[in-house]
Amino acid sequence: MPAPRSPVVARRRASVAGFTTAINAGRRRADDAAYLDAKRELRIAVLEDAIAKCIDGWPPLTDAQVARIGTLLRCTGGAA
Repeated sequence: MPAPRSPVVARRRASVAGFTTAINAGRRRADDAAYLDAKRELRIAVLEDAIAKCIDGWPPLTDAQVARIGTLLRCTGGAA
């Protein structure tokens, strides 16, 4: 059984589902800015949830480790 999702992920997923329903019914376009924002926010919430689960129980990170991880998160490869 998959791990339960956080309430934030559940809300974001419901928002995307609502937009998807509206797009499929022809009430919104697939390039709708609000829909794209909702998809982006869902991806961020899922990533935050995964990171939190991954590092739960780890010892505290050093400043250098935090800086290295921060650098990775800032390097998006040009994808926005």
